[in-house]
Formats: sequence, C-alpha cells, structure tokens
Amino acid sequence: MTLLSNLGLPCLTPKILRLFQEADILTVEDLLFSGKVKKISSAFKDGILNTIIKNLEHLYTPPLWNAEDMFEKLAYEGICLSTGSEKFDQFIGGGLYSGDILELAGDASSGKSQLCMLISMIAASRTYSTVALIDTNGAFYPKRMLEMYNNSGESTEDISFFNKINIYNAHDPQKLINTLTELEYKLEDDDDEFASNLNLIVIDTIGNILAPSLGRPQTLGHSNMVDISYRLKTIAEKYNITVVITNHVVKNPVKPALGQYWRSIPNTTVLLLKCGDITNCSILSSSRTGPAEISFKIVDSGITVL
Repeated sequence: MTLLSNLGLPCLTPKILRLFQEADILTVEDLLFSGKVKKISSAFKDGILNTIIKNLEHLYTPPLWNAEDMFEKLAYEGICLSTGSEKFDQFIGGGLYSGDILELAGDASSGKSQLCMLISMIAASRTYSTVALIDTNGAFYPKRMLEMYNNSGESTEDISFFNKINIYNAHDPQKLINTLTELEYKLEDDDDEFASNLNLIVIDTIGNILAPSLGRPQTLGHSNMVDISYRLKTIAEKYNITVVITNHVVKNPVKPALGQYWRSIPNTTVLLLKCGDITNCSILSSSRTGPAEISFKIVDSGITVL
C-alpha cells in the first residue's frame, strides 16, 4: 500500500498530512476506499479535499474500458501522423498515434518549437487533418513554417494548409483551461467542420505556465495541473486525437519539469538536449517503444536526423 507521505504531491502539505494521520488515513487506499475521510471533510476549505481525491483517483484508479470501447480505440489507432522525418517516426515508435500524448522536454533552443511547427505543417499539408496549435510563449512563427513547407518538396503555389491550422494564445493556466474547454465544445458539434477533422493538438509550451504556480503550498497551481492533464487525456482518448506538448527541464538530474504527478500523463516522453548545433534525443518513457537515442540538426526543411 502506498503511503500518502511518500507521494511528494504539492497538495499534500504537512498540515493536511497531519489531519489525515489524526483520522488514521495513512495510505492512498485509506483515503479513496475506507470512508474515513467523511469524518474530517469539514476541516477542508475551497474544494481542497476534492482536488486531492480527484488527483489520486486519476493516478490510482484509471477508468475501466468495456470491450466495445476498446475495439473502437484499437481501430482508430490505425490513424498515425508523421513528424516529417521517417527516422524520427521510427524513433518514437512508428509515428504520432491517435489517442496518445507525446511530450518533448528540453532546454531552450533544443528544437522543441521547431518540431511542433514541423509536425503541424506536415499534418495540415499532407493529410485531411486540421490542427489546433496552442501557443503559450509566442514561439510560433508562420514564416518559419512556410520556409519548412517551401523546402519540403511540396508545391509552393498552394499554401492553403494554413487555413487548416487554428492558433490559440494561452499565457496562463486559466486561459489554457478555457481553450481546451472551447475545443471540447467544438468536438461535440457534428456540424463544426474544423473540429470534425481535428486530429492534432499542439501545446508549446506547457511548463512555463504551470511551473510558477506549483511551489508549496500553492494548491491552486496543482489543481490547475490536474485539471489540464485530465482534459488533455480525455480529449486525446475520447476523440482519438494526437496531442503534442513541450516542456522545459530541471537540472540535477536533467528531467522534465512539473514533478512526479506529470510523469504519468504523456504516453511518450522524449528528452532533447542541445549540444552545439546538434540536438541529442532520448526516450525517457514510452508505451510504444523501448529506450532509444537519436540526434538531429535544424535545417530549412525542418530537421535532418544524423
């Protein structure tokens, strides 16, 4: 059984852990299944208890699949987008699968935004897909995407693919939540042409808007992260959409930011480390492939794998 005190979650402050201990709630199982929490629910304010329970349910009680839902999911997994590089596709397990979340975690200038623009351009120009690109830090440059397109061997006379890419600006957690909510509404509308062809959502970058509000005892920041991650998982799995997100890294050791909870969200996490004009990539975790390494350089057409 997992002790609550060993989870290291920002929402489980020393004060909250003491309240649980006084009620003999020591493990995840005690909190979620014993019913003991009802006796102390009045001691919590502002929905903090619900946030903690929702957080732990997401981690330890994943939703059940019936056979019909599983069959539909497997059928839709045949939809696989390309990163624009066959070698990079192979590196991440065959490409960008519908229903999956790919995390690109790296330091500044490691090529995260370049990959996001390349993936978006490839999806919009070579398939029927529409793309929702959520820019949180002003890193989207249409001229750079056009340069990739013009050097990719495609016809330069037709740049109508830009009409299939919707740009959303979200510079704080609440704006990101609002944007994801808007996309969910659109996806429920069968008459929305953009949403009916939406196969790719890109968020560049998620770390810089979530990380500042995650330090103890800021439970609101952790609540936002739980909310956003839940929405991303729901959108990806319910509507069979590929989600690509970028994240920054923390040092000693080098790893993706946002802590232990976030690690369970992406299906695949790729670490990108800049070394001169070369970016070295490694698979940190994946449900599609095993450990692997690859290197690439930024070129006019996007990336070239070495």
